[in-house]
Amino acid sequence: MIPQLMEVMFKQMVKPEEVLVFVDENGEVVRETVKDTDTLSLYKSISDCLMSLTMIDIDDFEKIITTKLSCQLDNGIYDNIALSKLCWAFGAISGCMSEDAEKRFIVIVIKDLLTITEKRRGKNNKAIVASNIMYVVGKYPRFLKAHWKFLKTVINKLFEFMHESHEGVQDMAVETFLRICQTCATQFTRKQMDESEIFIDEIIENLEEILSDLTPDQIRIFYEAMGCILQSDASQEQADRVLKLFSIPNEGWRKVISNLKTNVAFLQDEDTLKSILIFLKYNSSIASTMGTGYFSQLGTIYLDMLSLYRIISKILSDAVSDDGNVSLSLPYIKMIRAIKKEILRVVDYFIQTTNDPVLVIDVLCNPLFEVILGDYSSCVPNARDPEVLRVTTAICDRCGYKISNYTIPILMSVFEPTLNMINQDFMEFPEHRVWFYKLLLSITQNCFSELSKLLDSQFSVFVNSILWGIRHPKNEIAEVALFLCLELLQKFSQIENEVSNSFYSKYYMLIFQSVFFNMTELEYREGFRVQTDILALMCSLLTTPGKIKPSILSGSNEVSNKDHIINFLSSLIKESYPYLIDKQIEVFVIGMFDLSKSIENFRAIIHDFLIQIGEVPENNEEVLQKEILLQEERRMRAEGDKKSSGEYKQYI
Repeated sequence: MIPQLMEVMFKQMVKPEEVLVFVDENGEVVRETVKDTDTLSLYKSISDCLMSLTMIDIDDFEKIITTKLSCQLDNGIYDNIALSKLCWAFGAISGCMSEDAEKRFIVIVIKDLLTITEKRRGKNNKAIVASNIMYVVGKYPRFLKAHWKFLKTVINKLFEFMHESHEGVQDMAVETFLRICQTCATQFTRKQMDESEIFIDEIIENLEEILSDLTPDQIRIFYEAMGCILQSDASQEQADRVLKLFSIPNEGWRKVISNLKTNVAFLQDEDTLKSILIFLKYNSSIASTMGTGYFSQLGTIYLDMLSLYRIISKILSDAVSDDGNVSLSLPYIKMIRAIKKEILRVVDYFIQTTNDPVLVIDVLCNPLFEVILGDYSSCVPNARDPEVLRVTTAICDRCGYKISNYTIPILMSVFEPTLNMINQDFMEFPEHRVWFYKLLLSITQNCFSELSKLLDSQFSVFVNSILWGIRHPKNEIAEVALFLCLELLQKFSQIENEVSNSFYSKYYMLIFQSVFFNMTELEYREGFRVQTDILALMCSLLTTPGKIKPSILSGSNEVSNKDHIINFLSSLIKESYPYLIDKQIEVFVIGMFDLSKSIENFRAIIHDFLIQIGEVPENNEEVLQKEILLQEERRMRAEGDKKSSGEYKQYI
């Protein structure tokens, strides 16, 4: 039964995502241009099934593989579709065999595929076999790591495929090279037995020849792969290897910068702009994978990149001044804006991958902020790049509190200009919106104390921008705004002084009301967990002695803060949902405070309330009695959890 089921899986096998060259339904060998999500989903299902069947009976799987390969070899019956499905199935079961079985399988399959390559004639046929070889070797990194000679042979074969003219083969070769480098990087940087030199040095020495037939986009992927290799290089030669890798591109970069210093009009040349953009993309690719070691290259171009950024900013400003926003749609302006964005990406990727925040603070921040912050605040909204917000967020995340001295200048430069761009509607500048709130969240997490330096009017706008964000129809933005609101409340809950009490007196009721009614609207239900986290925290603040100054919310010594909020919320609910009876509202609101320190029980009572307001029940009294019983059960469970927690703490 299992062999027959395996045969069915083989026949129904579909193309995996990694394969770019295949035979289409017309029998033509083509290059994939669009990903088919249905095909990928089917591949995943068939792959899971084959893995399960192989783990049950690996002998049957091996028998089917060898039999089908023999048919291709012995009978001279070459079927590209059948061969491809065979290889896709073999790649699909990666990881479910023992090392010995895996070794035996791979040797058989690759040996037979190479034999088929020699026997086949025609570029299309060879392209299909090459595609299958690349797919299979890329799926078995464990075997490659354990067999250096085989790994080196595979890499050299990939370098051969990088010169292949058939459409799609070169793309698949560089992408397979990247996947192998992501999993086997250390093998390239250590001295292997019987080798005269380390393989990474051999690659760099032959770099010009390896890359000679690749397009810039393919070379960019190659540099990303080299970043994976060099990131694993812990030797003192790492910096020299990086500079050797960029020796030819850096030579062209230096010529461009030298020409710009004497004549800015040099940027009018289209070929020059393309060469700059390509150079920067090579750098952003390797920066995204290499980490701190990339600084040996970044340090040689950093100040020149910022000088170029400043020059482009001036060109953009002059263009907008002369011709208005319409100038931003001109091809030349789009090209130089692309260069400007790529400069920011190089810095952003390095900051995200480096493990040296001191280097970022001491070397990168000051010259970077001097250039980008002033430019961002002064240029017209349509010319502002969201990458400025992104790289600033990356710096805050990476450097933490060490970035505190830059917090206020950052906010002064980007907060109001960005807010004025996005507060007119919910549609314009979508990327700016996302990174605006992510930046505010990062600042609140890492530099909270600096927010106290804002003027009252500025902080009020800060809070209101958060409450406006939680109502955004795009879930990603609303979610970040909710986390920001929660983070702000948590930070204030950790301090007990005049500053926190001033915050609560001004914003507690506004935040509570905004989040509560945001939660009751169906379109914002995806934020339920964070909404309830916020409300539970706010309720618990009023039930914890000393957290909030007495009567600061009520304004009267005769009414406690808790009672004031209960009355306030009850009135709002009654006004919004008149079909709820008073006792029903009272049970719910008091329950919120009683269960605020047990988040699961708190969520349960909120969930029940949302169900109640979603429909008008015929018998509210019956619903009320059920709710009272549920409340009592939850309260007892919460008290039991609290007691158990206290008993446990006695023993630790």
